[in-house]
Amino acid sequence: MQNLAYFICGQAGIVPLAIGKPGVAKTASMLALAKKIGYRLYILTGSIREPADIGGYPTLKEIVHDGQTIHYMAIVPPEYVIRAMQEPHILFIDELTCCHPGTQSAMLAIAAERRVGDEYLDDRTLIFAACNPPGTAANGYPLEATMANRLVHLKWSFPRKAWLQGMRNGLNYPSPVPPILPDDWKKHIVGTASLIAEFHERVPGFLEPEENDSGDLVLSITERSGAFPTPRTWDMAARGLAAAKAVTPDSDSRDDLDSEILTGCVGYAAAESFFDYIDTLDLPDPNESLFDMIQAQAQGGDDETLSSVVPDPERADKVRAFLGSVTSAIIVDNSLERWNAAQEIFRQSIKRHKEVSIVCAGPLYNNKPKGARITQDMVETVANCIGYVLDTKDLTS
Repeated sequence: MQNLAYFICGQAGIVPLAIGKPGVAKTASMLALAKKIGYRLYILTGSIREPADIGGYPTLKEIVHDGQTIHYMAIVPPEYVIRAMQEPHILFIDELTCCHPGTQSAMLAIAAERRVGDEYLDDRTLIFAACNPPGTAANGYPLEATMANRLVHLKWSFPRKAWLQGMRNGLNYPSPVPPILPDDWKKHIVGTASLIAEFHERVPGFLEPEENDSGDLVLSITERSGAFPTPRTWDMAARGLAAAKAVTPDSDSRDDLDSEILTGCVGYAAAESFFDYIDTLDLPDPNESLFDMIQAQAQGGDDETLSSVVPDPERADKVRAFLGSVTSAIIVDNSLERWNAAQEIFRQSIKRHKEVSIVCAGPLYNNKPKGARITQDMVETVANCIGYVLDTKDLTS
């Protein structure tokens, strides 16, 4: 589907920015999404708004405290905020690059904190944004870096075939059919985030933009207005990639989608370096490893047999990435049998790599299913690991 990344990111709680020319069905697509999920759509057009229209108007209020009347300033939120607090809404921020910088600042509070004046939008409000390229927008302004770094920058693709179909059908255009993010999409975050962490452990230089001696970003005006890497945008990327995996489980058909989301979050150079790193990992399939372990346990394999079915990536970052993928697979499908197999995979990895592996165990045990128990072998393995790290004798004695 066209513009799939845009629909996915907005539902994952990160704000996508559709960059495209006027009249290419951006608003119509938002109407279709709102209709499909049963939300109300509110269009906030930045070019015709003043900052107070966005963030609310100041008003004087009073309270009585200890017999004294105290006056204070409060912000009265716009009507759309009150409506969004009463029922689920899609807030569509349009013509963002046509906003005066003062209006952009008011928009920033919405994108960054989901805050409008003194009120906060809850999770039932999905936020999407759109703009024309600054060079084609009337009275266009480049995005400020603080605003740009809170958005997923995505090029909008005009649905040409659907438009032609509507023209041939007497202007009855087919409605877009956007995907709906499943409720359990966050299960994929652990695996995605662990890969990102190992990338930064192994490949430094793509976590923050370069600064000069004065602390200013070494970025051109164009680069400041687009996607660039920061800890915030890598966090956004982890969420976006996890949501993409939930919608499109097949990794082969997800390559372009992942690339679009990651590039939209952290920029082209950082995204290319990340995917190059993933290609070099060549990790074992975690579900195949779990299946092999289940089979070995069912056949009553001894410790040597159990050890032989566990892949050994050897390099520290590969070990951590593999164990992160095992945990992610467990969170997605957390049966008792699979969890027990995962625990044995961790035990064998800890025996080989000690503290490198043990630091990965937290998420697995945080997702322990009902009826699962920590084996005595695992307890002894962890105790021996602690003894190794502290340079003491076996702590199990």
